[in-house]
Amino acid sequence: MREINLNREILFGSSDPEVSRSIASLVAKGKIRKLGPKIYTTNLIDEPANIIRRNLIDILGKRYPGAVISHRSAHEMRPTSKGEFFLTSTRKARVTDLPGIVINIAKGPAGQPTDISFNGLFISSEHRWMLECMQSTRKSGDSSKVLPIEKIENRLEKILLIGGKDRLNAYRDRLKSTANELGFQKEFDRINKIISTLLNTHSSSILTTKSHLLDFPI
Repeated sequence: MREINLNREILFGSSDPEVSRSIASLVAKGKIRKLGPKIYTTNLIDEPANIIRRNLIDILGKRYPGAVISHRSAHEMRPTSKGEFFLTSTRKARVTDLPGIVINIAKGPAGQPTDISFNGLFISSEHRWMLECMQSTRKSGDSSKVLPIEKIENRLEKILLIGGKDRLNAYRDRLKSTANELGFQKEFDRINKIISTLLNTHSSSILTTKSHLLDFPI
């Protein structure tokens, strides 16, 4: 049988018969336990959900190579309080076979050169996830794939506060370029209205929260 490294918290099943027999033997001896399909752990104490959370990125990289950590998950890099985590890949799916975690996979653009390559996955660039968070969704709160609009507004407002109008305009140009690359024109139109409001070119009633900057010229 193939020797298995028991110094790792997470072990993965394999199509190699020798590895499969070794893992089955370790499970039978009580040295490791199964957490989910082809996922095992040497940790016999902690709750399965906690182990999965700690090792989630490694698990996703093994299961969904080339997928994009997207939407709010690209910003937060952790599941929501509801256990929701969001990916973009070639097919749409909702995966519930991991303790304490729901993997929501949207069908969408592949990883781009401007996205971050990490552990076999991609992480949406800031401009990409800001646009992704402009998409419509029926869910709200920590079940939603998008950040609360207040967080988007606050991020844009911070850019304006720190860098002034020139920096926010440059940021808008990058958003527009990313939108054109990914086909996110509707999402860009939505975020552009917020930016225009912050720049005093549209009515401030568009914002969901009162801007701290509209009262002060920059």
